[in-house]
Amino acid sequence: MSYNHLCFSIFFEDKKNIISSMGELFFDRKKLRDIKLVSCKTKMIEWIDPQYGQLSIFFIGSNKDISKTIYLSNSYSGLVSFVRFFSKSIGCKCIQIRISTLPESGIFEYEVMQSGISIRIVQLIQDTKWIFFTKGDPLPYEDVSVYENRLMKNKFNAEIIKTYLKAEGIDFDTLFNNEYTGVKYETMSWEYLD
Repeated sequence: MSYNHLCFSIFFEDKKNIISSMGELFFDRKKLRDIKLVSCKTKMIEWIDPQYGQLSIFFIGSNKDISKTIYLSNSYSGLVSFVRFFSKSIGCKCIQIRISTLPESGIFEYEVMQSGISIRIVQLIQDTKWIFFTKGDPLPYEDVSVYENRLMKNKFNAEIIKTYLKAEGIDFDTLFNNEYTGVKYETMSWEYLD
């Protein structure tokens, strides 16, 4: 698998509950306008390396192999504010992953939130130089000794993120290669955030 930029979230909630809650939030309350939704199947490979300037699209779905719900977006940021809003609205745990290996905008980020509140962030981000950042108490499965590495590429990277996901019962390679059934949303308006 090859990619320069990948961003996805995993809601620790059943797909039916997520999609039902999405409908209540967006349609019954009419907080999101200009939206189109389609039932479809997709793979994560179709959501890597997003291009700027495209219509905002996101997908929520799952498959029979996992009890969690995957969230994918064509937004470069992964629509992190939406993920936080939705995690808070339905009161569930969520993990957000951002990986970018582009030289001008490198990032490796692992964030765990509960009901929209960040409980742990581990991040290595490239500004003018690489900056390592953590927030919250280390999770039981974290190997905090790696954060002491002098080489930034060994301090935090995609392999460490995969290890953390595995501790949460999520195999990254399986996740990446699986096909998901769910709903794809296209929107031009984000007025649901009050």
